[in-house]
Amino acid sequence: MNEKLRSMNLLSKILLISFLCVSFQQAAFAGMVSTPELVDKQFVQDEKQRMLQLLSTEEVQSQLIALGVDADDAKQRLDNMSDAEVVAFANKMDEMPAGSGIVGAAVLVFLVLLVTDLLGYTDVFPFVKKTIN
Repeated sequence: MNEKLRSMNLLSKILLISFLCVSFQQAAFAGMVSTPELVDKQFVQDEKQRMLQLLSTEEVQSQLIALGVDADDAKQRLDNMSDAEVVAFANKMDEMPAGSGIVGAAVLVFLVLLVTDLLGYTDVFPFVKKTIN
């Protein structure tokens, strides 16, 4: 009888611990994701990939070096761009004429880096005077 009480006591402790462990689990709250949101995210990723491929071409890299921009810094800045900046950049690239696309893209990258330097987000150009708040 004493052994039965011990086994019941042990069983009740195991059940109590298991119920406590189950009660501490957090529920996952998931929201609905619309198709336009998924398409927008995919578009941004595709455009970033397209720009990275453009930045890795020899012509663009030589143009960036001529402008005094390190290609790795440009790629890092591209990775740090917001979705809105990527879309604006991609739209600007699509509006350029076919012959001036590569040089125009390099100039556009230069301008984006210059603006982000002026705003204090990056430190690419040594000639840009930074304002410290």
